Amino acid sequence: MQNANTDTQTNTIALIGMGGTIAGTGSLGGVGYQAGQIAAHDLLGGIPVPTGWAVQAQQLRQIDSKDITDGDWLALAQACLAQLSDPQVAALVITHGTDTLEETAWFLHCVLPAGKPVVLTCAMRPASALSADGPANLRDALACAADAGAAAQARAGQSVLVVAAGEVHGAWAVRKAHAYRVNAFTSAPAAPLAWVEEGRLRWGQAVPAPRAVPTPPALPALPWPWVEVVTSHA
Repeated sequence: MQNANTDTQTNTIALIGMGGTIAGTGSLGGVGYQAGQIAAHDLLGGIPVPTGWAVQAQQLRQIDSKDITDGDWLALAQACLAQLSDPQVAALVITHGTDTLEETAWFLHCVLPAGKPVVLTCAMRPASALSADGPANLRDALACAADAGAAAQARAGQSVLVVAAGEVHGAWAVRKAHAYRVNAFTSAPAAPLAWVEEGRLRWGQAVPAPRAVPTPPALPALPWPWVEVVTSHA
């Protein structure tokens, strides 16, 4: 499925849908909804596409991200690799749930080759909510994917970004810091990499210079080893 706001299309953004609250619906506003109900191409309805770009949608999963598995991550990585290998695709946008967004972003940062922007976005309120934040986040994610600064970040080995609530975060720093607010993500103690303002990105720090980045090793077959994490808050 393609969507565009111009007859002159020079680049393509591949949209991969994973479900999540951004695709959720329910009858109780921002609570009591079911994630992963709206197809990725339907999320594009009414969303402005950056001039000169087209968007093609792929529905990979329709899940609540708290239920994501190693198999889902492997399938997502493989889908991303397939899209990134297409010379017509200049960037990716992934719609995803918020609960494991930071884990997915870091995973993709570790396993995908550098060179093209990979932008994850989400929502804290379902699509059926009166003040749903998903449409604005998706619009901003498309703007980020099409931005020259994001392409420069990717060429410097920082391909995977997270866009939410008008902010752009790097996969290596982002974390979910609130369970309800729409501005739930932060890079603290660092600042966001950029802000999206009326479809334009304002970068808060110098874009790094291009550099050679080693190609990540091929992902092993499932099952992956289970790694226990023990934390201390003393």
